[in-house]
Amino acid sequence: MSKIVSPQELAEKFSHIKDSYVLEIATGKTWAIVKLDEPQYEGMYQLIEPVRFEDNMEKIAKGLKSFFEKLKKEMGIEE
Repeated sequence: MSKIVSPQELAEKFSHIKDSYVLEIATGKTWAIVKLDEPQYEGMYQLIEPVRFEDNMEKIAKGLKSFFEKLKKEMGIEE
């Protein structure tokens, strides 16, 4: 589940916890936060359930790692 909030809603209804996480004051729920850069959502923030956010980041990191390992191998680069 995710939702999109304005900077005003973010300031009024959420408390910053650390780097990319906020706490929803009314519910006590923790959200991962990402600033949107699509033109229709300019200045808005997307709130994502932390587990889903962290799973996605883990998948991206694994994909990048294998990509760079393959690239190094193809270029003959050794560590």
